[in-house]
Amino acid sequence: MMNEHQLMTAETTDSAKVKPSSDPEKRIFYSSELSNIALERTRTAKDAVTLAGSLIDQYGYYGTAETLIFADPEEAWVIEMCGGTPDGRSGLWAAQRVPDGEVFVAANAFRIQKIVPGNPGQMYSANLFSVAKANGWWNESMGDLNWQKTTGNGEYAHPYYSFLRIWRMYDRIAPSRNFSPYVTDRYSEEYPFSLRPDKKLTIAGAFALFRDHYEGTVFDLTTGPAAGPFWQPLPLARAVRCQ
Repeated sequence: MMNEHQLMTAETTDSAKVKPSSDPEKRIFYSSELSNIALERTRTAKDAVTLAGSLIDQYGYYGTAETLIFADPEEAWVIEMCGGTPDGRSGLWAAQRVPDGEVFVAANAFRIQKIVPGNPGQMYSANLFSVAKANGWWNESMGDLNWQKTTGNGEYAHPYYSFLRIWRMYDRIAPSRNFSPYVTDRYSEEYPFSLRPDKKLTIAGAFALFRDHYEGTVFDLTTGPAAGPFWQPLPLARAVRCQ
């Protein structure tokens, strides 16, 4: 979605340790309402993130964990959010700026990792560190607070539900980095938050990424026994509709 100031937003659902239900007395915001209000009231990605975070702090957050991406003609920011406060009020969030010239990939898993106080390229809820300690998720002896590991559940089902898509995007835009498609666990740190492509992406090149089905990789479903009788990477019902 985009407003009249060319402020854009997109969303992906993630998994977190706490997924509270709505409560008119404690938790009234979900990501969809936050993105709508941000587009109605702000002009820049940073302002959108700041507003969304303040609304979580003041009015609470419910539902699944979420990633919202805000981008304007000058910069892009990512804000990730979830429940988790011991008293059931407020919520938790962290945001990070996408460096100029780099690509961020969201694929149903938290992507922000180490939170560094004082980093101008990051923002986060004021209660993040205290709530993480109160829940027994983190303490100072563990070093830097890793947002992904502290609040998130990593992959939904297995290490290749989300990270495989991130790997494929990174492998296509920066093959020189030679990233491995195999990860260590559901909280993999193999892939950086964002990545500079080997060469500047065109609009056509960006759209082409969405048409990729792992052709030519070890996960190619157009060849081998997993391809079935039709050598079709899409589920059959979907493939028929597309033809």
